[in-house]
Amino acid sequence: MIKYSEQESKIFGVPFGRVDLEKDFVEWKKLKEEISESDCKYVRLRIQSPRSSDLEEINALAKKTHLLEILRVYRSYDVPLENIHGDLRFEKVNNTNAHLLGTILTETYDDIPFGNYTPSSILKVFPREIQMNALKEYFVQNYTGTTPEKIGYIIYDHLKNAVGCLLTDFGINSTYTYYIGIKKEHRSNQIFFRVINFIYFFTKQSNLLYGECAARISNSHSQNALEKSNMKFVRYDWVHLVEKQ
Repeated sequence: MIKYSEQESKIFGVPFGRVDLEKDFVEWKKLKEEISESDCKYVRLRIQSPRSSDLEEINALAKKTHLLEILRVYRSYDVPLENIHGDLRFEKVNNTNAHLLGTILTETYDDIPFGNYTPSSILKVFPREIQMNALKEYFVQNYTGTTPEKIGYIIYDHLKNAVGCLLTDFGINSTYTYYIGIKKEHRSNQIFFRVINFIYFFTKQSNLLYGECAARISNSHSQNALEKSNMKFVRYDWVHLVEKQ
């Protein structure tokens, strides 16, 4: 279940792993044993729609577990009747413009990458700057044409200004958008709404059933934008960091 992250382990200087759990996960005993036997000193755990009993199981996985973030996940089903993103240009990221993606991530990413609830004890081990380096390296490595199912876009306005970026995974039946970043000086131009409109359209044009996006529970602006764009709230995802002693 646990996936060792070579890239993050190298940047952080400690063995680091990840595990994603679906709703109604039950193999807690097996996961606890795997964590105990793993070389990873830290494991990032994300679980869909946890019950109170699931949260108790998470806290029992190791001597220390830390809540990092709670995400509200939204889903698009029907394409809006109106195309409102026509004045934007979405350029796929490749090795010729990958540097621009890194620059835009630096300019637009305001949060703590691990999560806005990351405690100070964890920030001492993983300072925000190092977290950002890991995040940028991962996105630039994987959303620049090297991984077919992971697609990055540089967003340009009608004046040909690079105003933001969009990072999306394409699955068998759906898309999942990991990040929409808009430069601060352009955030009052309704670009976020138009990017969501673009997600609706490219999901349907790819013959996929739906698209998903997530907003941090502390980010009411993104939540309001997704809801006003008729995306439907479907679940909460909780993110924890399991710390082995």
